[in-house]
Amino acid sequence: MKTKLRNREGFTLVELLVALTIFAIFLAGPLFDISMKMSVKVRNLNNAKMLAQQFMETLRSYDYNSSALQDDGDTGDLENTANFDHVVVDTVKETGVVYTLGYNIADGVPSANTKTIMLHVLWNDALGNHEITYTTVRVNLNY
Repeated sequence: MKTKLRNREGFTLVELLVALTIFAIFLAGPLFDISMKMSVKVRNLNNAKMLAQQFMETLRSYDYNSSALQDDGDTGDLENTANFDHVVVDTVKETGVVYTLGYNIADGVPSANTKTIMLHVLWNDALGNHEITYTTVRVNLNY
């Protein structure tokens, strides 16, 4: 007696599970790599933000006429990161990343008896060059 073979369509559950397992293994490597890069990027960004916020508080504590808040005479250089009005000593974090803090000051911007301070934090890591910028305006209350 002959048994009749059925014409199968589709996959069995076992075949589907094997295919999904193989697919997951191939995706695990690149996803892990992406996850690690994002972790490094976020850690370095958080360190830069922390340094910027701490130093911005220091700048806000200075007297309006302090030498640390003097403009170099060029009020159009706020966004210039190649030639800061004032450079803070480079800070190296425990991760080995060097953060350069520098700031530019513009007297009389946006109006008389004010100073605009733009603080830049620059760093370079395995993912490239990065920068964040904080801006504040100081007002001379004693004029």
